[in-house]
Amino acid sequence: MTVTEAPAASGTTDVVLDAAGLTKHFRVRRRVSELVARRHRHVHAVDDVDLELCRGRVTAMVGESGSGKSTVARLLAQLQHSTSGVIRLHGRPVSVRGGRRFRAYCRKVQLVFQDPFSSLNPAHTVGYHLIRALRIHRSAATPGDLLTQVQLTPPERYLDKFPHELSGGQRQRVAIARALAARPEVLLADEPVSMLDVSIRLGVLNLLQDLRNRLNLAILYITHDIASARYFADEMLVMYAGRVVEGGDSETVTQHAAHPYTRLLIDSAPDPDRIAGHTTGPAEEAVGEPPSLIDPPAGCRFHPRCPHVLAICRTDVPPRFDLPDQAGHWAACWLYGEADRS
Repeated sequence: MTVTEAPAASGTTDVVLDAAGLTKHFRVRRRVSELVARRHRHVHAVDDVDLELCRGRVTAMVGESGSGKSTVARLLAQLQHSTSGVIRLHGRPVSVRGGRRFRAYCRKVQLVFQDPFSSLNPAHTVGYHLIRALRIHRSAATPGDLLTQVQLTPPERYLDKFPHELSGGQRQRVAIARALAARPEVLLADEPVSMLDVSIRLGVLNLLQDLRNRLNLAILYITHDIASARYFADEMLVMYAGRVVEGGDSETVTQHAAHPYTRLLIDSAPDPDRIAGHTTGPAEEAVGEPPSLIDPPAGCRFHPRCPHVLAICRTDVPPRFDLPDQAGHWAACWLYGEADRS
């Protein structure tokens, strides 16, 4: 597919990038016994993920480490190719494998990596990184324009600096500025503040929010911190062991969490009231560790740890059940399905 210029947006809810049934399985290196038996084992990193990224809105994807969040970002950025499922840009299926079509796709969809130090070449200056990006994407902007957009002013102070001469927050701002050189419509932010000092995380999140408002970007914010997702995002998707288990408005998901795993995430977040003993209700309890993604459990993948497990949870994968508290809130949990009413 050749990526062409998209028509102008008619509103802030236009879907720019979406995925349906997105799945990624990585083949595991086989042992001698498996070679003889001709068996193949796979890591089920992502299974049947649906999402929509809309112009002018932030969608957060939250979950613990290893849940598949970063793999989703790399699939959407076309850095890895899905096992199955479809990715659509402005409603058109996209699958690119390098060359001009990949470069055209990158002008629309940019990925900001978790670690700004490793994503910037330590042998080159800030100015070199930005000039190279501007030339690749044939942009008329200047490095100074990009640095001003990410609030690194005056820009002349930073152009000749090397990455190691910057603070973590400044490096991440340079990485964001480099992504903006392509004038993207979608920004995939893969844990953009997790490598930063706590005191400067809020500044980077406020920067992303400002860019969202000024440039009308669609942003996917990937994080394990559900508290920052509530602050920053309009919508939230909760991911566990490669599957999305709950979704909806970020305020609704955090204040009226439906899935037992979402409640576990919320209970694990620091809460001064809970530390002081002023809890509002019983904390969700779960035992055990996340399952192996090479041999994931049948049915709901959370059932070995779930305190409310039902018989059907061990055998059948739960579909999405719409919840009555607010339109768009859903949970993939049998507690809200036929089994709960029988």
